[in-house]
Amino acid sequence: MKKAILNGAEAPTVSALMENPEMVMPVHTLNQNNILPAKVAAPETTPGQETAPKQQDKAKKVRSGKRYNETGNALNLDNFQTMVAYVEGYGAIYNPSNSVLKLTNLQAIATNSNSAIENVTSNLNTFKVNTDQRQTMFELLSPLATRIMGELKACGASQKTIEKAEFYNRKLQGKRAKKINPDDGQNNISASQMSFAQRIQHFDGLIGVCADEPLYAPNEDALKTTNLIALRNDLQSANKNVKDTNVGISNARIERNKTLYEPTIGLFDVAMAVKQYVKAIFGFKSPEYKQISKLQFRNLYNK
Repeated sequence: MKKAILNGAEAPTVSALMENPEMVMPVHTLNQNNILPAKVAAPETTPGQETAPKQQDKAKKVRSGKRYNETGNALNLDNFQTMVAYVEGYGAIYNPSNSVLKLTNLQAIATNSNSAIENVTSNLNTFKVNTDQRQTMFELLSPLATRIMGELKACGASQKTIEKAEFYNRKLQGKRAKKINPDDGQNNISASQMSFAQRIQHFDGLIGVCADEPLYAPNEDALKTTNLIALRNDLQSANKNVKDTNVGISNARIERNKTLYEPTIGLFDVAMAVKQYVKAIFGFKSPEYKQISKLQFRNLYNK
């Protein structure tokens, strides 16, 4: 009889096992020739192919949390547009007594909802552009203030003038005149006044000090008082643009929420009512109702 070979060692025979019951037989299945079968490799998946549990987990992540809420309005609109297409296919049999559910109104809701969502997106894009432009402009202030201080000290301005300018420079840089002792046990008020409006105010104060100093007459264009004033005006405009666009986003969202989620006449409530009417026409088990019932809608406004 041939002996089975396991990992380079002989496996115990049947007779040996009968003589010594305590002997442990390795957990392997031998074929009729006492040869271990080849190890079966795990099935491979092609790129992009995933098992059902992984696909379900990924779907849950997409449909939960902030990521879903950001796209939820667009998903509601997409499903509503699909619903309208189904209703158009029903023909004359779809004839609700409620004017809100009539096909022409459904088409109008779809059009208005699309415009409302696009308006929010447009305002968000403009807000991002304005915010980036403002950030780029304000990043110039700290190094520019340092250059202004260098020019003031170099032009022969008095110590009193320099001290005034240093006050505004420290504010622009977000620094204190004197460092805090962390061991003194006192409650110290924050010296940081780095909001956009405050930095404009401090920059304006620094420009005022330069304008009042007769010896401040730099040859460098960037340091000239007239150009500093022009930059201050640009900073004010950039800050205002961001604020105005932020208001535009808020108003666009209010209009979008009215269009999609206003009780009775908004997209969400109308979609729920259409489902009920289709069920009334064709029946609960009808293929028409199955088409409509599988469409998912969420009222994100009440979250």
